[in-house]
Amino acid sequence: VLTHDGTDFDWAAAAGGGKILQVAYTVDSGPTTTTDNSDSYVTTGVDLNITPSATSSKIFLTWNHIFYHPTANNNEIKMTFFRDATQLGDCILHMTNSWIPAAMGYVDEPSSVSQITYAAYFKSAQGATVYGANSGYNAVLTAWEIDGS
Repeated sequence: VLTHDGTDFDWAAAAGGGKILQVAYTVDSGPTTTTDNSDSYVTTGVDLNITPSATSSKIFLTWNHIFYHPTANNNEIKMTFFRDATQLGDCILHMTNSWIPAAMGYVDEPSSVSQITYAAYFKSAQGATVYGANSGYNAVLTAWEIDGS
């Protein structure tokens, strides 16, 4: 890279970290539904595998989905990611009788060079039937491996 020390220009090696090392993604067009009275997350069926190239790598996850909650009084949906069996953060959507696009992001630091499965889960917070995806709408899960050195 070209650098400048305040007086002169010079060439130097690029600093480490922040580079995208690989991207894995999956697209699902099939609808998913859940009726959840147990307050437990269920899989959307949207998952992917990625094998980090270094233990210092970070994995930036993005998930784009569309949901429908048909009950006006029970209008809360929760979304989350899982790394294998470990839950990673979550978010809440509040909605009323309509399809709504949703997106979630998360930065994971798995400290592993073994294959990891990431999956998108959701639940109805009040026990009503919730629909995820729909014909004509895709759910997309993407994992970006970022150099953490």
